[in-house]
Amino acid sequence: MNYMELLFGAILGWLITRLASYFSKPKLTFKIDNGQLFQNGVGQYRFLSIRIINKPNNLFFKLISFLFGKTNLNNAKAQINFSLPENSKFTIKTINNGRWATTKEPVDYSTGKVDYSQILMPSRDSIFVEEEGMVNIAIKKEDDKSFYAFNNESYDSRWWPLKPEFEINEKYLVVTLKLLADGDSYDFQCALVNSNKKLNNFYLKLL
Repeated sequence: MNYMELLFGAILGWLITRLASYFSKPKLTFKIDNGQLFQNGVGQYRFLSIRIINKPNNLFFKLISFLFGKTNLNNAKAQINFSLPENSKFTIKTINNGRWATTKEPVDYSTGKVDYSQILMPSRDSIFVEEEGMVNIAIKKEDDKSFYAFNNESYDSRWWPLKPEFEINEKYLVVTLKLLADGDSYDFQCALVNSNKKLNNFYLKLL
C-alpha cells in the first residue's frame, strides 16, 4: 500500500465518521403553541410557547434516521432573541436562559414559596427520541399593550409573572429560538404578532 492509498483511506475514514456524526444528530421538529391561557387574581394571561419534538418531519430525514440511528437531545439550553422584521440581526431583547415548560417550576409546592436557588440555575431539559419538550417564549395580560418575555426569573414574587426588564412594546417581531446541546445548535424562527390589547391578537405564526 503506497502513500496515496493511505492518504485516501484516511480521508475516506474521516469523511465517513463526520457524515455519521452529522446524520446521527437529533432530527427536531418545531411547532408553535398559542393555546396556554391562565387566570389569577389580577386578570387573564396568555402564554406563547414553542414545542420541540425529537422526530424527523420529512421522508429524507426519516430514511437518514433509519440508516444512522436516532439520538436524544441532551441537557439542552434555550436562548430566545426578539428582533425587528426589517433587520433580524438587530436584536431588541435576548433571553439567554429560556424556560423549559416541561421542567419543574422554581417553586416549593409544599409552601408555595419561590425557590430562588432554582431561579438562578440555567433551565435545561433533555428530549428523548419520539418525545417532546416545550420552551416558553412570552406572556401577556389581557388589556395590556405590552407583552413580556418569560423565563424562570419571571417567577420572582416581586413581579410575578411580568418582569419589568422583560417588557416589549412592539406589534410585530421575529422570534429566534436557539437550542444549544452537545456542542451543536438548533435554530427555529417564527413571527410574534401583538396587534392590540386583546389576547386573541397575541400569537406566534410561521414566517
